[in-house]
Amino acid sequence: MRKIIVLLCLTLDLSLCLPSILAAEQKTEWGEAVATLTAEELDDGDWAFTIEYEVPESTAYNIEGEKIAGPIKQFGLKDKKILSPQKVKIRYMKDEPIIFEYQDKPFIFESI
Repeated sequence: MRKIIVLLCLTLDLSLCLPSILAAEQKTEWGEAVATLTAEELDDGDWAFTIEYEVPESTAYNIEGEKIAGPIKQFGLKDKKILSPQKVKIRYMKDEPIIFEYQDKPFIFESI
């Protein structure tokens, strides 16, 4: 019986916290940028790509306490050749600028 009460209390506490968690997610502020995608072929026939963008609206700081303003570079792999270079519109989280979303279609691939 005691275990059931403890579990019930934990469940109730979590449900009381849920609205504040959801509210925090909805308050996320986004900055907009134009990112540059570049690609290069790997030895195995896949394509490595780099996405690079500035984050002037960032509110984030690095471990040394310096404001993060960019450029941010991230890397990925594709099995098709991406048109390189190309520009894409993105939005990034101001407080976590490495997290971004594509605003347009993410990639334009070259025709073979």
